[in-house]
Amino acid sequence: MAAQRTPDFSRMVRAVRAALSMSHAHFAQLLGVTPAAVFLWEKGERQPEGAALRLLYALHEKIEERKPKPDELEAILKAVAVGAAAGGFIALLGILFSDRK
Repeated sequence: MAAQRTPDFSRMVRAVRAALSMSHAHFAQLLGVTPAAVFLWEKGERQPEGAALRLLYALHEKIEERKPKPDELEAILKAVAVGAAAGGFIALLGILFSDRK
């Protein structure tokens, strides 16, 4: 059985935050965590969990595979900013998992 590689969460968090051009505080607010949590994730001292982890994985995958244009990133940010409201969550899923290129 092949060993599974542990994801580099610190690199993933930094890459997503950099792609979105956000401060620790703004990024944390959108994920519903504290700026300290984001800082610790980026240092590799803690790992994201729960909904924040799932959202980070989805954002990272889309950023890596598609290199979204600025307007797509803006749409992602607007959907995330809506938070846990059903409409915002559904809009975010549509953006992240659409096959548009």
